[in-house]
Amino acid sequence: MNNTIDELMKCPNCESMKNGFEKVKFKNGTDHIQRSCLDCGIKINWASQGKPLDKFVFGKHKGKTFDEVWKEAPDYIRWCLKEFKEGKVKEGLEVWMQQKVVDKDIGDPLS
Repeated sequence: MNNTIDELMKCPNCESMKNGFEKVKFKNGTDHIQRSCLDCGIKINWASQGKPLDKFVFGKHKGKTFDEVWKEAPDYIRWCLKEFKEGKVKEGLEVWMQQKVVDKDIGDPLS
């Protein structure tokens, strides 16, 4: 999917181009930039457009596929599945997990 900057910056709720940005601190203490729509007020996840991801786009495992991280650090995958409430990484992990369990490549990652 080749999105233009305008398409990526458009609010998925009201299609406004008016964005606000603020620095927020995640539970783990890292700082991030949160985007919100100035017209309708919703918080917009940077990964909320396009298909579910199949690799990490942040953190110490940035650029690695879920399979690679599962082999190296399965506890990190478990932590992400429990902590992330929404977004493309969460969706991607859930799709990945379901396929792996169906294929019997792994047991239940949450156990």
